[in-house]
Amino acid sequence: MSGSGKSCLLYVLVAFYAACTDVVLWGCDLKQGVELGPWERCLARTAETVGQAEDLLEAAARVSEARGRDLRRRGARKWQPAPGAPALVIVIDEHARLGGSGRAVAAVDLLAEQGRATGVWLVTAMQKPVKLICN
Repeated sequence: MSGSGKSCLLYVLVAFYAACTDVVLWGCDLKQGVELGPWERCLARTAETVGQAEDLLEAAARVSEARGRDLRRRGARKWQPAPGAPALVIVIDEHARLGGSGRAVAAVDLLAEQGRATGVWLVTAMQKPVKLICN
C-alpha cells in the first residue's frame, strides 16, 4: 500500500547490488523515472515507459537464453557471477503497469522461470499486486 516503505526497500536493494563487483543493474521505473532517478549512475540501462520496459525486458530474456545455451555447452547448471561474468539484476518499480503488455509479460515469465539459474534476476515492486493478477 502507499507509504509502506516500498521505495525505501528498493533503495536498500539497489544500494546493495550497486556495491557488488559481480552485478550489473538495469532499472525499469514506470513512475517517469522518479523513484530510481537518484540511482541512475548505477544503472547500466533504464526504462521509464512501458515501451522502453518491453525492450529492456526482452533484451534481458535474450541474455538469459544465451547464458542458458552457454551453461549447456559447458555442462554447468547454474551461472556463477564474477566480475567478468556478472549477474544481471533488473529492478522494476510499478510492475503492475506492465500487466497489459503481452511482450513484457512474456519476458518476465521467461525470466521468472529461467533467470535464477542463468544469473538474470528480477526485483519487482508494486502498490497493488491484485491489479496484476486481475488484468
